[in-house]
Amino acid sequence: MQAPCYRDSMNEQVITNELISPDILPDNSHLDLKDAVQWTRSQQQAPPQGVAMDTGVVAEAAQSPVQAERYFSSRKQQKYRKAWEDLPEFALWLEGVDNNFYKARCKMCAKTILADLSVLRLHAQGRRHNQLCDDFNKAKAALQSMAVAPGSTAPTTKAPVIMSSIRKIVLPSGATTSAAPRRLDAGDSSTDLTQLTELGPEANPTFSLEPTGAFGVEGGVQVQASAAAPRLPKPPQEATVYVSKAFVTKPAPPWKATAIVNGHVTRLELNDYKGRYVILFFYPQDFAAVCPTEILALSDRVSEFRALQTEIVACSVDSHLTHLTWCRMARSDGGLANPKIPLLADPTHSISRDYGVLMPDVGHSLRAHFIIDRRGTIRHMCVNDMSVGRSVDELLRMVQALQHVDEHEAGCPADWKPGQPSV
Repeated sequence: MQAPCYRDSMNEQVITNELISPDILPDNSHLDLKDAVQWTRSQQQAPPQGVAMDTGVVAEAAQSPVQAERYFSSRKQQKYRKAWEDLPEFALWLEGVDNNFYKARCKMCAKTILADLSVLRLHAQGRRHNQLCDDFNKAKAALQSMAVAPGSTAPTTKAPVIMSSIRKIVLPSGATTSAAPRRLDAGDSSTDLTQLTELGPEANPTFSLEPTGAFGVEGGVQVQASAAAPRLPKPPQEATVYVSKAFVTKPAPPWKATAIVNGHVTRLELNDYKGRYVILFFYPQDFAAVCPTEILALSDRVSEFRALQTEIVACSVDSHLTHLTWCRMARSDGGLANPKIPLLADPTHSISRDYGVLMPDVGHSLRAHFIIDRRGTIRHMCVNDMSVGRSVDELLRMVQALQHVDEHEAGCPADWKPGQPSV
């Protein structure tokens, strides 16, 4: 019985099923007419006899070009077949994708593509793909040429270069590596050199061309990964140390920030207080237990300081919105009820850092205050622990003492108070 034939609608060339080789296209029960036509056209001579594609749909599609076109446009998506890896045009680079029968992977390009014969053949014609295949073959040939006969030695200067070249080819990007030592036999033409990719740059591979008969092949090339140095745990990062810019008898570090003054948001800076004494009063944070007691005590007695031409500016790392909320709360609820002293916002910690009172590990400042005189010079500074509040009486006495020294150019003894003699 004469074998059935199929018509190619593109050039009206009749192709019989005898032209389809089972060695080239295995598992032909799943083949379609278009793939058979394309592969047969690429052959210059007729391969051995094949088997008939006895699929009813294919036979029906072969009756006319219209039916064939309809078949090609509506055929189902192909699935990846392991037998494709045996084809000469795919053997070097094709592999399957785990858990996905509709995808294939190019080992040369590290690229996932559709598992369709037409798509795979188009990928094989790409310029970059062909360049990578050529480079791989050259590196493979160079590595095989390094095989040494038993009892002889040879220089190994080119080994690292070849190893690096193969890594570039087979590990284009994102590939994982391990430092497991592997052996390659250069005398075996079937050796899959892609196993070299398991040696990453961190493995520091070295080549040994000593003949080894333990593997059953003489003249082998031993690729040995030297033991990597043990990775020591990273030492804990030391806390960042900030150098204070504030020193007694030196100009005060300038600052400019947003503040809450009499319930309104405004901008304040140190230059606004030229010609007067100013107390820069740092406290840790709003809504704390000790902080409102200090702020309220200063607010209630601010008139005594202003009688001495002295202003008080409280500062914390909270934002101006937090300050505003705190100021609008009643004292019975833990708020300040519109205090009479400005609350300066330092959310960037720049002011606290410049004055050396910032605690980076907790993100806020210590309890500290600086008395700055009319010329902008720091005359007094004091830093307390966070859990200890400060005395308003002592702060007032210190301002009075400093002004007395400025006026009379005389020293004040211990526990000096206004009206007592100076020394």
